[in-house]
Amino acid sequence: SSGINAEWPLRPGILLRTLTTLVYRTPSHLLHEIVLVDDGSRENYKESVFQHIQYLDVPLVWYRRNDSIGIANARQFGIAQASGDIVAVLDSHMVVSEMWLQPLLDTLREKPAGIVVPLVQMIMDEEYDKF
Repeated sequence: SSGINAEWPLRPGILLRTLTTLVYRTPSHLLHEIVLVDDGSRENYKESVFQHIQYLDVPLVWYRRNDSIGIANARQFGIAQASGDIVAVLDSHMVVSEMWLQPLLDTLREKPAGIVVPLVQMIMDEEYDKF
């Protein structure tokens, strides 16, 4: 299948904002599915996330672990579950900008056996409303 998967370990806070920016700022033909790994969080956000994501029109696959396996292992677990050709790994507190994906895909087309990493900038708490 074509498209992209997005995967990240779950953290409380602005997860819904992360999902919303990811869906609205990624061309729909490039977003194959979202794989979400809840790495043993204390609270279960699945119901509220599914209520929100149903309006975003993208498949969401949820894996909830009862025990924490750590961020690196949770990412590897999510990557292994993904069904798309390209996987983007995000954390639950990230927001993406307009046109975030296309430059990364262009780089991968030039060097297909590579890994690309976007520029990640710090967003201060008082700036989150801008996204």
